[in-house]
Amino acid sequence: MDDALKLRMAAMRERAARRAHDEAFSAMARMVPILGALEDAGDEYSSYDYGYLRDPFNGWAHAPDEWPIIVSAYHKIPVTSSTRNALILKEVARLAGGDVRVTVILRRESLVLVLQVPVLARHLSTLIDNANSEAIAIVTPPSDWIIEVNELGIAVGTIASQPC
Repeated sequence: MDDALKLRMAAMRERAARRAHDEAFSAMARMVPILGALEDAGDEYSSYDYGYLRDPFNGWAHAPDEWPIIVSAYHKIPVTSSTRNALILKEVARLAGGDVRVTVILRRESLVLVLQVPVLARHLSTLIDNANSEAIAIVTPPSDWIIEVNELGIAVGTIASQPC
């Protein structure tokens, strides 16, 4: 085989692999509504599996009952979603500051998203609504603060360094 043919075949394989990846991602985005919403809005984000997380966040993501949150503040879920979102974003701002990247752990989808706070603000209702009563967590860098949101309330704290 001559070099030109090898290059064409390599380019064809690369296009086929890229197309397969795009189709697989498109299928996943249809199954995970937040990914579709982020893509449709053209918002910048990164997505990972739980392997992206370091302990204790990885442990909490897999087994939250074994990795308790040491709560420093707790809020009952407000009646309206806009009040709930404002309260969550206030805690994010207090812990992380302004326009920083936060990590969102979606337990229902076994997915981790990394996005800027303004993107989080735009999609927070979708994230919580899609959780279906399963807890989500917002992890703020550079500290180990976690904001857990579930059907009962909003807990702010840190995760125990060892499972119980």
